[in-house]
Amino acid sequence: MTETGGEEEPHAHSRAFEALVQGADDVVGLLAYATYKQSIRQSALAGQALPDRSSRNLAPALVNALRSSAEQILTKIVSDGIAQATPDIQNTATIATLRTTSAELLNALQQERLHIETHVTARTGFISSFLTNLLAWAATLIIAVAILYLANRPSVESTLSKAIDIPASDPRSEGPVLAPKPTTAKE
Repeated sequence: MTETGGEEEPHAHSRAFEALVQGADDVVGLLAYATYKQSIRQSALAGQALPDRSSRNLAPALVNALRSSAEQILTKIVSDGIAQATPDIQNTATIATLRTTSAELLNALQQERLHIETHVTARTGFISSFLTNLLAWAATLIIAVAILYLANRPSVESTLSKAIDIPASDPRSEGPVLAPKPTTAKE
């Protein structure tokens, strides 16, 4: 209705919304329309005269300027949000990586422990222990026999004296006792 009581024409309203918003999910258009309405409100609060609704149809250049301004506002909001969320995202990624790495290390350690336990168990079983001890006993016996054999061997001096029929050393003398020189009848 108009102030005179008559009905408005169907096209007498502002077409700003239709010019700025291109669809139900057009966030840029909705923000541009909100910016446009804010500028009208600020003009009214400042006491400026407002054009009537039918003359508020927006020029294409103004539509582009309002949409561009809305895109810049949204870009700043997104950039600020990303900047604020980046440390948390990095921390979360680092924690996830550490958890994955620690889980892999723990799994590798458990596998290595199982391998070592299996190896030790196989090497310390009854049969392997018995064979190891048997071989050690045989080696000890061979070494002991060799030492005893070498200890009972005659000395080099006694071996030489037997070989050339020289009597062995007299422990009271300072050197070997040699057989007396054969005497001749002339002496």
